[in-house]
Order: sequence, then structure tokens, then C-alpha cells
Amino acid sequence: MNIEIVDLTEQNLDDSLEWSGHPFSCKYCIYWEHPEECVDPATVCKEEMFSKKIAWLRRTLRDFGSCGKLLVHRDDSEFPLMRLDL
Repeated sequence: MNIEIVDLTEQNLDDSLEWSGHPFSCKYCIYWEHPEECVDPATVCKEEMFSKKIAWLRRTLRDFGSCGKLLVHRDDSEFPLMRLDL
């Protein structure tokens, strides 16, 4: 099993898995970035949420550097970032 802790980047955020329980996937959650807009995240489209998250990530990377980590399970399949099932 090849498990790594990696810095959060635009690419690995984009590659991260989507959960069937949207909008509760971290890929679309903007609670920490825009708490004032999270009254009912189920009413906001995923693309809009993802766009805001990417914009926040770019600003944060530019101003402060890496702002998060992801635990990933890598394999040689078509999907390099996979959920770790324990």
C-alpha cells in the first residue's frame, strides 16, 4: 500500500474523489473559505463552489504558501488519487 501526505494543490483538489453526499465533499465545501455563503450549501451548484474554492486556494498559495495536506493512496490505475478504505 502506497500512502502519502501531499500538499494541497489545484491539481490534486481537482483530482480528488467526489462523494455521493454532495455538497459535503471537501472538493466543494467552502465553509472555511466563505462561511457567510454556507447557509444552505445544497442550494449552490458544484461548479460555483469549486470555482470559489480554487480562487481561495490560489490566493492563499500566492500569499502564504501551502495551506493544507491530503492523505492519498496512490496506485498505478487510471485514477492516481484514491480513497483509503480501511
